Amino acid sequence: MIPMPQPHLDFGVLDDPKLRFCLGSKEQVRALPEQPALAIFSPQTLDFLELFSALLLEAAKGEPGRRFPELSALAFFCRRRELERQARRYADGLIRRGRGLVFHSTPANVPLNFAFSLIAGVLCGNANLVRLPAVDSEAGQLVIKTLSRCLERMPQFKERLVLVKYESSAQITALFSALCQCRVLWGGDETIATMRQAPLPPRAHELSFADRHALCLMQATQVASASESELRTLVQGFFNDTYRLDQNACSSPKLMIWYGTAAQHEQAAGRFWAALHALLKEKNYELPAAQAVAKLTRLYEGAACCELKHIATEDNLIVRAEAARAVPALTDCCGRCGLFYELRVDDLSQMLPWCGLKCQTLTYFGFERSELEHFLSSHAMPGVDRVVPVGHALDFDLVWDGYDLICELSRVVSVR
Repeated sequence: MIPMPQPHLDFGVLDDPKLRFCLGSKEQVRALPEQPALAIFSPQTLDFLELFSALLLEAAKGEPGRRFPELSALAFFCRRRELERQARRYADGLIRRGRGLVFHSTPANVPLNFAFSLIAGVLCGNANLVRLPAVDSEAGQLVIKTLSRCLERMPQFKERLVLVKYESSAQITALFSALCQCRVLWGGDETIATMRQAPLPPRAHELSFADRHALCLMQATQVASASESELRTLVQGFFNDTYRLDQNACSSPKLMIWYGTAAQHEQAAGRFWAALHALLKEKNYELPAAQAVAKLTRLYEGAACCELKHIATEDNLIVRAEAARAVPALTDCCGRCGLFYELRVDDLSQMLPWCGLKCQTLTYFGFERSELEHFLSSHAMPGVDRVVPVGHALDFDLVWDGYDLICELSRVVSVR
């Protein structure tokens, strides 16, 4: 057997002025691969994340933290009680330990994505090297400051965690990839293709989270008959799923599916969109001019690949277009900041062309969980990895994009 070439380790790139250390140092990068792999959900890991949760919740209650509800969600996810609940999913008697060093390359479209990716790596007992998004966010900076405070209180974790930023650099990526035993890539298809040009060690593992899209399935009769309180809860949840991150997340729905007759659809959609528009006004949601132009451009692109009927709305905060059928190409023309393509169906199988390989999340309202489980088990489809109620599209889980992150970022020690 011809031995595979080992990736070259050029530590000189750690002096590259493009490389900025947000937490840790170049000396710690050198030491990261030597850190021992811990057991998953180890007591010391839970102690660290419990402290992180408490300090982050404290930051989320002050200024400017209270402006970012996602901080509280992250703090809740890291509560000891919640992590112990998660750990019970893996109480199968197997010996699971971290893989070693995990190199995470994280995206800018979801400001706290890096934190959830990091936490999954930490829970698995790994040392972690995280490439942060090039664009700073206030919420992200608060998380980094909180991590720094945690490391002051628990310095034994300092050698296990480094956060960096750098513009595109094949040399830096090559070094980090050569050092790791697992590489986690978040980003667009082109970004992932570029990162993959850097070779990994022979036994290294890789996870990639590429471009995806999401759907929202509404039971028209349930929307039409909802009380004012129920409708308010529904549109608030939908707002959180979509406008909170301007539909930048892969899990934010851009395609709407209405189940029901034409008359039921008209009644339900009219009521739903009017309530959402009122909420946008109440929240003083602002649409930058550049985004307004981008929405119009995307709408024209969608019309070029699919028969669309533009639906007039009060202003540009919500842009709607109804599709005659679920043409797969339309999923590549999805917009952001309030552009929605709608499809009415009287048979759920009519939405299957939109459930292709790139379909990640399906949010729903007005259906029983058992109904959707039966539909999904009865149809072979390459996509749809998550099915959650409206309002939970952005909720992070340790099973993401069809991957069980605990299993993927750890290894099993077999004893017979």
